[in-house]
Amino acid sequence: ILGGMCAGMSKDEITAKIPSIIAFSELESVIDNQFKTYSSGMKARLTFATAISVDAEILIIDEALAAGDAYFVHKCMKRIREICESGTTVLFVSHSEAMIAELCDCAIWVQHGALLMAGDAGPVTKAYTQSVWDRTEELNLKATSTASESLRKTAETGRYTLGGDGLRITSVAVLDADGKPSGVVRNGDPLTIRITWEGTSEDVPHYSSFRIDSDRIQAITGFEAQEFDAYINNGAQLNGKGNILYRIDSCDLGLGTYHISASLCRKQFPKSREALAHYIEKACQFSVVRNVLHPLTYVYEPKVTWVFEDAQG
Repeated sequence: ILGGMCAGMSKDEITAKIPSIIAFSELESVIDNQFKTYSSGMKARLTFATAISVDAEILIIDEALAAGDAYFVHKCMKRIREICESGTTVLFVSHSEAMIAELCDCAIWVQHGALLMAGDAGPVTKAYTQSVWDRTEELNLKATSTASESLRKTAETGRYTLGGDGLRITSVAVLDADGKPSGVVRNGDPLTIRITWEGTSEDVPHYSSFRIDSDRIQAITGFEAQEFDAYINNGAQLNGKGNILYRIDSCDLGLGTYHISASLCRKQFPKSREALAHYIEKACQFSVVRNVLHPLTYVYEPKVTWVFEDAQG
């Protein structure tokens, strides 16, 4: 009742709409409990249900869908669409590019109190998304640079977590299609992992390996060069510096941030810790951005083609 009065409705209007508000919020079983006992999601349900019950010419929605389960958010989105189609002007404030692109005709991008862009919702949301990934790339390149600097200091002092007494890794980087260091890779684009080494080895074959971990899961994928007889040398001593480049033609990882761990190893069957020449945990990080707007966090997202076949009667 208080919420309806604050929204400008009369007591009679509020009373008439109470049943529909309670039904939309799905809080019939606890509607007589004190509001302060509600969880944040329950408060959001009742507040939103009250707000959209107003027959307004202009409706302002400010991050109202931040709480609540997926089903309730879906129901709210359906109701907002109905309000938009009724002719009501809706001002929708959100950080969700997908929701803005779906609901809005026009968009205004405000950052730190300044107007950065205004226009059709599609181009504005895409520009905002690009700015997010630009900042992400900057942070990832900085993190990789910091890790590389740490590796260089480690190489100079001779202190290694695992191995590094003779042959050692000095840097690990992700390169884009043009061979330039990159902190963000678009799903489906090629990428190259460059492992730079220096030092001296024994007169036995050596190889390198890498592992890619996500922020949530260890060992998403990797490459063990010994399995493919991809040795850096054929048994002759390694001495000096060099790069090992591993090209992945299509980065089919899902949206997220990933870490690359790398190693240099001696040929040995079966493999044991003695085979390890040098190992660096999380020497490099990069992010993968999807080619579509919705932020679904798949682990693996390959290219998919489709065909529509007519049903035969």
